[in-house]
Order: sequence, then C-alpha cells, then structure tokens
Amino acid sequence: MFYHYAVLALRQLWKHKIQSLVKILGLTLGLAGALLVVVVNYSESTWDNFWDEADTIYKFEFYDNGKAASGFTPKILAGALREQAPELAAVGNLERSIILVQFPDQQSKSLKTFSQSVTRIDDGILDIFTFTPLEGTITGFRNNPTAAILSETAAKKYFGTQSALGKTFAIGRSQLEGPAPDALEAREEQRLYTVVAVIADVNRRSNEVFQVMVPALEAVTESDRNWLSRSVSTYIKLNTSNSLANIEQRLNNYVKKQLEALKLSSNAEPSFKAMPIRNVHTQGAEVSGGAQQLLLLYVLGFLVLVITLVNHINLSISGYLQRSKEVGLRRLVGASIGQLFVQIWLESILYLVLAGLFAFMVLEPLLPIIASSLSIRLGNNLLLEPSLMLIIAGLFLCASVLVAIYPVWRVAGLSLAFSLRANRARENLIDTRVRKMFYLVQLIASSLLLISVVVVNAQLEKFSRFDPGYTTKSIYFFHGQEFLTANKGQFLQLKARLEQNPAIESMARMGIGLLGANAEPGWVSTLEQDRAHGVAIAFQHVPDFNGLRVFDVPIVAGELPLTGDKFLQSNPTTQPAMSPGAPEFKELVICENLLPLLGFPNAQSAINQTIKFYMGDFGIPTKIIAVTGNFHFGEFYSAPQPCAFWQVTFGNAMSWGIQYKNGEFTEVDAYLKQVWKEVMGGTPYVIPLSGMVEASVGREKILRYFLQVIAGIALVISLLGVFGLIQLTLQKRQLEIALRKLHGASVRQILGMLNKEIAILVLVANLLALPVGFYFANQWLENFYQPIELLWWMPVALAISIGLSLLLTQSTVTLQSMWVARKRPASSLTQH
Repeated sequence: MFYHYAVLALRQLWKHKIQSLVKILGLTLGLAGALLVVVVNYSESTWDNFWDEADTIYKFEFYDNGKAASGFTPKILAGALREQAPELAAVGNLERSIILVQFPDQQSKSLKTFSQSVTRIDDGILDIFTFTPLEGTITGFRNNPTAAILSETAAKKYFGTQSALGKTFAIGRSQLEGPAPDALEAREEQRLYTVVAVIADVNRRSNEVFQVMVPALEAVTESDRNWLSRSVSTYIKLNTSNSLANIEQRLNNYVKKQLEALKLSSNAEPSFKAMPIRNVHTQGAEVSGGAQQLLLLYVLGFLVLVITLVNHINLSISGYLQRSKEVGLRRLVGASIGQLFVQIWLESILYLVLAGLFAFMVLEPLLPIIASSLSIRLGNNLLLEPSLMLIIAGLFLCASVLVAIYPVWRVAGLSLAFSLRANRARENLIDTRVRKMFYLVQLIASSLLLISVVVVNAQLEKFSRFDPGYTTKSIYFFHGQEFLTANKGQFLQLKARLEQNPAIESMARMGIGLLGANAEPGWVSTLEQDRAHGVAIAFQHVPDFNGLRVFDVPIVAGELPLTGDKFLQSNPTTQPAMSPGAPEFKELVICENLLPLLGFPNAQSAINQTIKFYMGDFGIPTKIIAVTGNFHFGEFYSAPQPCAFWQVTFGNAMSWGIQYKNGEFTEVDAYLKQVWKEVMGGTPYVIPLSGMVEASVGREKILRYFLQVIAGIALVISLLGVFGLIQLTLQKRQLEIALRKLHGASVRQILGMLNKEIAILVLVANLLALPVGFYFANQWLENFYQPIELLWWMPVALAISIGLSLLLTQSTVTLQSMWVARKRPASSLTQH
C-alpha cells in the first residue's frame, strides 16, 4: 500500500510541474528559515551539555543586593563551600587569563614567548570536569605545583609531532601574581612547568577554555581573602542526594556572619547562587538578554513555519479538490478515512523531504558565514549531531501531519454523488473563504515581521547615533602582555615616542571600555554626615586623570591635574606602585549630577571642598578638584547615575588609550605598532572604542539579522500564496470576466476588480498585526535607556508594511491576471 501511494505521489508531482515547483520553493524557503533558527538556538542552548553528568555541575555567581552582579567569585568561596557543604562531590576554583608563556622553539631550542590562554585550576576541577587523556595521566597533575596539562591543539602548536610529555615551559611570576611592588625594575623570575598529560580538545561550545592548565595559586593576598573580590570561577558537583537550596542557604548565612565579624557590611550585600552549567551561556550573570534572544528567535521560527505550512495547505487544497472524483471512486470501493489520510500524508512527506533536502543544501555552506558575521560559535558538523537530527525529524513529522489534516477532512467531507459528477474543481463558497482566511494568516504574520523590522532598525539606528556627551569615534585602546614585565623606563620611552606623533591628540593609561562600564557602587557624604545619610553613586578608578581628556569629557569647574600618571612620576624604590584594589584616595572628580545631592548650589562651589567616600562603614576624606559636565556614565543601555572618578596608583598592569585625529587611524596604528616593537617587543592588541560600542548590541544585531531574513522569506512565500490564490480565482472566474468584457468592461477595470480583493486582505492583515506588534515592540524597547517614540514609529512601520505588501502583491496579481483580462471573450465562453 505504501509503495502504491508513493508512486501516486510522484506521478502527481510530475503531472503538475509548475504547481509542484511553487510548493517546493515555498517549503524550501520556509524550512531554511525555520531550520536556521533551530540550529542557532540548539547551538546556543546546549553549551557545556557535553560534559559527563552535566546536570550535576553548577557554577556559583556573585549577587549584590539580590541581583546578579558577576559570574566571578572570591577565591575563598571554594574553601567555604568545602567547610559548609562537605557532602558535595567536588568543589573547585578556576581562573583563566591570556598571558605570556615561554615554550622552547623547535628549531633554535631556545625559549620563545607566546601569548597564550592559561587556565589555573585546583585539583577539584579535575573531579568536576572529565577530560580525555591522549598522553600521560591526569593523576600526575594532583598535588604537583609544577605540573601542567596541554590540549591536543596546544601540544601540536608548541611541540609539533614530538611527544609533549616531560617537556617544560616557563611563565613569569608576575604573569601569575601581578608585578611585585618592590621589584619593578628587577629581572623577571620564571616558574617552570612540566607537561604530565595531553588531553583531547574540549568542545568549542564551552564557557571555559582548557588549552594550557597549570595549578592554581593559594589565596595569599588580602584581595584573595576579600569576600567582595571577584577573581575566579567556582564550580561544584552535586551528589544525587544533595539539596542545592540548603547548600546555598548555609553558605550565604556563613558569608553574612563573616562580613559582620569583619565589619564589612557596606553598601554591597554579597550573596552567592548556583547556576546550572547548561544555563550559564544564556542565563549567566555575565550575559545580557540571552534567554530573551532564544525566545524571540523561536517566535520568529514559529512564525515563518506557520506561514510556510499555511501557504502549502492553501496551494495544495485546490489540487486535492480537483481530484474529488478519484477520492469518490476510492471511497466507493471501500477506502477508509485512514487510508485517504495515509495517501495525502505521504504526498506531504514527499514535498517536505524534497524541500528539506534543498533547505539543507542552502543552509550547510551558509552556516560558517552566518556564524562568522554574527559572532556565533557553532560546532563543527553541528547538523549531524544526533540530538539535533532527532529534533529536525520530529519537526518534519509534525509538519507533514499538520499539512495533511485539513485536506483529508475537506475531501472526505464531500458526498459521493457530488464527488463523482466530474473531475474538476469542487470549491464552494466555504472553501473560498477558508483559502482567503489561510492567506490572511500568512499576511498577518508577514506584516508583523515587517513592522518588527522597521522598529528594530529604528532603535538600533538611534543607538548608533547616541551621543553620550564625550568622544567615542576616534579612540582606541592598546595593550599587551609586555606591560606586565616592562619597567618604568620603557613606559616613559613609549609615552615620549607616541607624544611626538602629531596625529595623536592625547593619551593616558586607563581601563578598556566606555566611561563607567566597569564602575563600582559606592557612597559619598558631606563631612558632617555618616554613610547612612550619604548618597549612592557609581565610581570608577583611574590611574591618570588625563584619561578624561582622552574622552574629551567636559569640565565645568576646577582643573584636571597636570601631574598625570603617579606610577610614571614616582620613584619605585621610595614609592612602590600599588596593586589594583589598593586605592590611594587624595583627589576626586565628581559629575555635575552629583552636585544637588551633596547640597552644592553650583559646580564652582564644590571645588576644593572635602567630602567623605565610603568603602565600608569608614568614610575617607577626599578633596573635589574638578566637576565634569553632564555625560552618560555607564553602558548606553542603562540610565546615567551620579558618578565620580578617583585616581589610584596602579602598577604596570594597565592598558593605554589614545585619541587620534579623524581619518588618521591607519597612520597612527602603523606608527604605534612600530614604536611598540622597538620599545616593548612584540605586537600590541588594538581595540577601537567604536567597535566596542557596536559589539554592545551584538544580540540585537542577531535579532535584526534574523528578522530581516525571515521577513524576506515571509514576503516571498506570501507572493507564492498570491500566485496560488489568484490562479484558482482566474480559473473559476473566466466566464465572469468574459461576460464583463462583453458588457464593456476594460482591461483596467478587470485588473482593478481582481486587485481589490487582495488589497483588502493586505489592509486587514496589517491592521490586525498592528496591536500585536505594538505590544511586543514595547516589551523589547524596555531593555533600552532611550527607546524610540513608539507612538510615532508604529504608524511609520505600518505605512511601510502596507506600502511594501501592496506593491509586491498588486504587481504579482497584475502580471498573472493580464493574460486573462486580455483574453477574447469568445475563447472563454466556448470552454463553458
């Protein structure tokens, strides 16, 4: 029976070539769009899913006042967990950074320096994550402070075809611990590590990178023992009987007691919560809008799939009704409804399989390009993963059933006498209305997508033109691992050489990013007040107030000091550089929006006034030396906050920022790299600030890309729907058109009559899509600090959607109807 039905399906496909081609084209486009969403969302939602017993692995995140603040935690958290929750299967700390590593050169056998991602782990990490050893044994790493583990790729990179076991490499002590304050001019002390194991490369869809692993250092500094620090990733592995909620409660109660005992109950109220490792990539504290993006993409995929299937049903139903005599004869000889369903279902599967193959052929070469352009990390041979193939097979099976249900119900509902009269279309008024309803659903979804495209593009365009009140277009940062080992003389030489270039407007040592992007919470008050009566602010530490000059931050009162970077001005033998986190409060620059909160009537009245800054319950007297004008402090998404800057003496672990003259980036970039190589050696990393601003809307760019692609697919499918709808309409109304022409109707009038029906459907669809689009657009725009005026943009989006839809549909109807409108009435009348 199945073989017979398959042969019939192939015959029908070949008999109606044009209709079959239109149906397959529509299915191919729609399935390609839906599969693209499924593949990307599958990849994004299955990060770290490959680890053994992944459902028992959790990562602790840092919460401040009940809100997720960071995916990094204090070093002492792991020890507290081992003490407070001894029933855990494993606890481990992990710290990863890109540092300089010295491997033996394969030709000269001398040590050669490489910039390498190095992961420092304790033994607990080996009990949480299961690595596959290719050489050596993992156990050789435990309790061995000089052991190292390399990935297969790292081993081949540094040792070629030779075995890496027993080979050694070196890492400078300051690379691991930071620069020693009393040895800034001293020669770098090297730590030697011996390779004890080579492991198979970890899946690319992992939040952690395991290329070179060395033992973690013990928590020895004050910062390491600080509950407010955020320096490592802490993982745990549960036993089957563990209660995660109970563990979190015990831990946070312990942390609260520790802070109270140390009198560190400041404005920060830290707590810790465990996040399943499978959810870290999309829902972790370091991720913004990951889960929302997945949901939005699924909605887009669902919309394009609905449009595709409805269009296929609409195009297919006329063909099934034309075969009503065949159906009547089969029922007359005893065919059941189930057999009719199997026949139509197999035909649906045939179309879906052919369209699916074409969709895969289109998608396979495009995936690497899409992944590269959207910065999405897709796994190799992702389409061949069994879980994904099972999901796609289930999707195809459900789709084949859905597109078969209505045609079976419709043709089986015809009476035998009606079915056996003639082998031609038996579409009645109800069928016509159902077909128009199906097409209306397509148009509503298409209109909703077009409206969304306009809104998203308008918001991202506004974001790209956002003026924060300081310069972002002509700034870039440069840094390199050579900073960690360079002495003060090299820094001064580098600075002097760069200042000689007339294309460089200003430069200073500073952190990488927007002003306030890495700000911390704090409190300030007048000298007479205490912290309880203070003002909550966001503050940013700077090694050099000249960094504000690099950004062209407006100064409305006071002056920025000309002394510049205290580290470069100081004598390291008498005034050692302090490590980050050890502030030297002497001078403060405050933002204009902080003035009324501190009781200052104007900016000038605040100059040289002393206020108190709080890092806990103790207020540090600090003098205000300058007041900035209004500018946006922090990420562009968030509202500006009362803010301040203070200068801290940092050691050499800091990047530099440069403002260059417009249009001269290429010359400055080449000059910088040349000077860097001569003074520091190596090549610096260069990061344009404009690129960082653009990257901050990375997820929105992905959404825009998918919206545009799927909206384009929806429009094409809607045009194919118009083709099928108008084709059947013309077949049914040839006699009516002929009689109208006999009574004097012109070609223009006939075309207007045919276009009117589609135009009405387009207008109704857009009006129905408008409130739905308004609701979802309003929800999405809540993520932005300065959203577009939706009440103004929605009419614009509606007008664009209506205009584009009418232009395309009316053109399709006109071109397809022209031959019927011009046909001689006699030819049509002789056929009826």
